[in-house]
Amino acid sequence: MQAGGERLPGAENSVHGGESGREAAGWASRCHVNDASADAGAAKTGEKGATLNLSESPEGEAANPSPAETPHAALTQLLQQHAERLSAAAERWKAVVKPMAKWTKPGALDDFGRLEKEFQAWREQFGSDLEGEFGLAELLTKLEEHLTSGRARARKELGRQIKEACQEAGLRLKVVSREDPVELRIPPFAVRLDLEAGKAHLLFAKEELESCPARAEDILRTHQATEKRTTEPRDAPGQR
Repeated sequence: MQAGGERLPGAENSVHGGESGREAAGWASRCHVNDASADAGAAKTGEKGATLNLSESPEGEAANPSPAETPHAALTQLLQQHAERLSAAAERWKAVVKPMAKWTKPGALDDFGRLEKEFQAWREQFGSDLEGEFGLAELLTKLEEHLTSGRARARKELGRQIKEACQEAGLRLKVVSREDPVELRIPPFAVRLDLEAGKAHLLFAKEELESCPARAEDILRTHQATEKRTTEPRDAPGQR
């Protein structure tokens, strides 16, 4: 301000500028307080919302998805279905193989009575699947041929083998009956052949003493052991 009461240029602006500055500072302070209150309110609202989201879904249902909604559910179900199907198929194949394995054992194919019963039960159980699904047409034909002609062939072959074995052992052989059951005489015993069961029975005075497989070597071995056992001298009463 100059002398004589005149104001300097810009003085008025300075005064007004000071008042404007004070008003601006007050406005900024009020805005700061309002912003802080708004932030605090938002924080509280956010905390409350987070608490609700943790406790339940918007629909009020459990947050965990159902099994049908889990990842790979369709593929898992498909795997289970095929695993069950193949397991059942494996059990079926095992049932087909079981009697076949049994028939590979020594003497099983010579036991015509049992073989025929088991073969017929096997065919009834699996029917045409033996030829189709399991590819056993050739085996079925061979087994049927064996059952049809095998008895006559086995009877003839066994007779030849017993005759040769008796000749080598110096034993007499006589055919008592050629009809079933075939009966031979190898003194001092009779030998009755049950070809259906694949068994030979040694008898003395119509009483069965021993039995063995219907094979020449078994018959001769059983004959000699039984003869030795029955002809050994026994101690007189009171002697040791």
